Amino acid sequence: MLLSQLTFIDLFDKPYIRLFPKFWIMPRPTKKGMVAFLDTLGTRDLSLQGATDYVDRQAIFITKLKTILPQHESFKEMKQKDPDISDPMIVWFADTIIITWEIKGFPDFPKEFNLVFGEWLGTGLVLALANKLPIRGAIGYGAYFYEGEHTVLGPAVGDVASWHDEADWIGIIASPNYGAKLTLVEEQLKIERGEDFPLRNHYVRYDVPLKKGDKQQLWAVSWPLYYYYQLKKIIPDATDTGMAPFMQHICCFSMPKGTESKFNNAIDFFGWYRKHHNLR
Repeated sequence: MLLSQLTFIDLFDKPYIRLFPKFWIMPRPTKKGMVAFLDTLGTRDLSLQGATDYVDRQAIFITKLKTILPQHESFKEMKQKDPDISDPMIVWFADTIIITWEIKGFPDFPKEFNLVFGEWLGTGLVLALANKLPIRGAIGYGAYFYEGEHTVLGPAVGDVASWHDEADWIGIIASPNYGAKLTLVEEQLKIERGEDFPLRNHYVRYDVPLKKGDKQQLWAVSWPLYYYYQLKKIIPDATDTGMAPFMQHICCFSMPKGTESKFNNAIDFFGWYRKHHNLR
């Protein structure tokens, strides 16, 4: 059969796919797991030198973020149960970071992954602050796929992308879809243990200030707890692990115009978390 004699159906019949390899759309292997969509505040008006410094600090942060996960005891316990657990994937461009962590070999939406993911990102946000990167974002769970090395798409990515910049603060929220699953985990823990521990050490419900001016109760990563832990590691005999050290840290930021409310709301969240979780 001559090429000119091929019909539309013929062209898409498998024996003829080789005639048009560049135009044939192959199915993408779909993954399922945890997804985070993060960005850094205040990068829009950076000078050329400021942008260069930012890129360097971001590279240091991502390197540290990759190295701290294997140090968490909860992650080590998961590795003991299943040595084949995959490592999270991190894609970044400009001021945006997308993290995916495929879940395989576990039941759908396992509690272990949720808790470790929250612990890791809570520590990660503290590391970001230490590198003068005020980060906000959203986390979720669901299906996604990779296209090449730097493109990740899918329903889970779309979910967190639509929520990552809704909060008017420095911090990480759970998308409402993911929040419903965290509530399920909370109820399961109450049945199993009679309380929601250890979920509250990883995520907490909070009236999150939104950029449109109102508030919405959402699940948020409990990063103030990990700030407290990191401070105790650095200064074991610290007598003040409260607002004063945190405010000293915040004062190191330039606080670009337009981000003032985000810093103030992060300070409010830190103070609220200390009060309600007895951090001294």
